[in-house]
Amino acid sequence: MDLPLLGTTGMGIVLGWLLGSLYGRVHDPPRTVLAVSVAALLTIADISYLAGPSAIIVLIPAIVLPFIIHLLWRHHLYRRCGLANARH
Repeated sequence: MDLPLLGTTGMGIVLGWLLGSLYGRVHDPPRTVLAVSVAALLTIADISYLAGPSAIIVLIPAIVLPFIIHLLWRHHLYRRCGLANARH
């Protein structure tokens, strides 16, 4: 595998995990959504510039999969601790 694609995958995993950790814990939604959107767009622009536009095909799943895994993991932990109906 190409080194830029490995870096793209790593950046996507970190961004996806970060987004998953923010879910349900945002105190100022407009500012947080703006900040996360700008960070995601800058990441996509950076990847497109450094690794080429085709690297976006690797970046999107690398963001989405950790995001979903993080949400499922948190849901499992809430259920395990008896907080399934708690707001998270």
